[in-house]
Amino acid sequence: MFDRNRTYLKEEGQAEGLRRYNERNGYKGDKDPIAEAIEQVFASCGEPDVSFDDGILSGPTDALDRIRTRAGVPTGNKSYVAYTGRNGEVHVPIDEALEIARKLCAAEPSTVLTDVEATERDWSSRPSRTGGEYIIPLLNEYRAS
Repeated sequence: MFDRNRTYLKEEGQAEGLRRYNERNGYKGDKDPIAEAIEQVFASCGEPDVSFDDGILSGPTDALDRIRTRAGVPTGNKSYVAYTGRNGEVHVPIDEALEIARKLCAAEPSTVLTDVEATERDWSSRPSRTGGEYIIPLLNEYRAS
């Protein structure tokens, strides 16, 4: 029991350190267009266990390494604040996630653009339908990212 508590507390400390690191490096929250763009890149990359949320890229080591390989980024974590949690998921800060996302977009632009363009076309047509005005603020917000 004592070892589980110690492991839990260590992981919580690592998570807090990662959050502070992101704040010091300009992370402004999920409403930041850059964070939204990063989220869209990883949502469209075809790795369902990988996610970008609250400025942190998370997923199994093998899934993140596949994305890094596709992007032409060396496998393994670059950041000293990245860590592997008790469940085996790797947690990576926003600056490293941004680098991977940029390089993935350069290496596989259609992977990301196909999903983004389809969503934008769908959302652009909704305001002309009855009751579709609700989508206008979302469309404006996501276009920025």
